[in-house]
Amino acid sequence: MYIFIAILAIIVIAMIVLISKKRVKKVTASYREANGRTFKIKGDEDTFIISKNKQYDFLVKQGRIVASRDRSRSRKFVYYEGE
Repeated sequence: MYIFIAILAIIVIAMIVLISKKRVKKVTASYREANGRTFKIKGDEDTFIISKNKQYDFLVKQGRIVASRDRSRSRKFVYYEGE
């Protein structure tokens, strides 16, 4: 009986740890400059996209811009440093 309770407790603790790690903070923000340029940020705190004037997108991973794209030319990101 005690073994069953111990195994059940271990399973519950493991589930709590896994669920708490999956929670990722979402990031959404927008900024408009006086000259009319707009910037929007959307994603989570580790990986997000900065959009400029609905034409250019910059992919940011762990605080570094790793790729960009021109929406008028392509839907694919062009990665820097061969990623």
